[in-house]
Amino acid sequence: MQHFARKYPDLVFEISGHTDSIGTENLPLSLNRAQSVFQYLTEEHKIPTFRFYTLAMGSKHPFRPNQTEACRTLNRRADIRQSGLDVSNMFYRNALRAVEKKEYAQAFSFLHKWLIKPSKGDSGRRIMLLFDLRFEVLKKDKRWSTVDQKVRAEYRSFKYERYAFLLDSMRFDELIVNGRLNAMGHQGGLNALPGYIPELDTVLLELPIQPETVLQKKYEQHLAALLPILGKTGWPKKSEFGETASNSAFTMLLQSREILTQLKWLPALQKSCEEGETPWLHYAKLYDHCNLALGKPQRYCTQVLMLENGALEVPTWEGNVDTVNNQRAKIGLPLLSLAVADAMAEKQ
Repeated sequence: MQHFARKYPDLVFEISGHTDSIGTENLPLSLNRAQSVFQYLTEEHKIPTFRFYTLAMGSKHPFRPNQTEACRTLNRRADIRQSGLDVSNMFYRNALRAVEKKEYAQAFSFLHKWLIKPSKGDSGRRIMLLFDLRFEVLKKDKRWSTVDQKVRAEYRSFKYERYAFLLDSMRFDELIVNGRLNAMGHQGGLNALPGYIPELDTVLLELPIQPETVLQKKYEQHLAALLPILGKTGWPKKSEFGETASNSAFTMLLQSREILTQLKWLPALQKSCEEGETPWLHYAKLYDHCNLALGKPQRYCTQVLMLENGALEVPTWEGNVDTVNNQRAKIGLPLLSLAVADAMAEKQ
């Protein structure tokens, strides 16, 4: 085990303790068993503690039926397996745990490790740390300025580093207001940064969703800040702003209610797509959004509503399913999903 752990330093391991079904102290006994293995590996073999986490499984997962003493002996065990988490997740997780224990120096230590060793999907997401309310107490500490500087340093490779940081900051500020910054998914959210362990993470972070009036005011504020940037730099290119900041600009424009502003920037967005700086899906979404706002049919069917009963509602479109798929193919978009195509067929 120790040789394997040293050979693959980014791997994290789960140590689960198990017992037989005899007695009423199965959970603490299984935890002690897991902790004993943890101490052996970290103290005797000097493997860093953040490479492991322990689980108390009690008698829930017997290796053999608890019918004979021989089988019960086999069930009193500790299992070690590779976790789906990586060391970056563990750095963030341990930083959170240190804050809970008010061990702030330890929390800063783990955060600095996390900033140096990001997860595969963490590129462009480290700025989320600045918006994690669980670290609010650390922001009052003078050591937080070093953390802030390291996050900002991620933008130095871009031509418009200050604007890129501002665009991403506004995007995450909006995600706090609409309660989505805690979401897990493709881009991941605050709950994804420490990874997810079902046995330990029984209560996930939830952010309250603010009233629609508050959200709309936030959209207006962000658009007011976005427009001067667009006026100075043109449409944000991912090569000059970074992919996340470019995406943030698009999201803020799309979410605004300023149809004239959206129409004004639609040609610039199209040109950016032609230059390979922006995904064509962004153009398709904004084009369809503007058309529907003007009472016209959408061309790419990117605007799809989900009703309360789970059914899909596709607002008016040009032609039929084949027509839409042909238009999508022209700009490299995939065919409509079967669910959307079926909803369109039912409506015709």
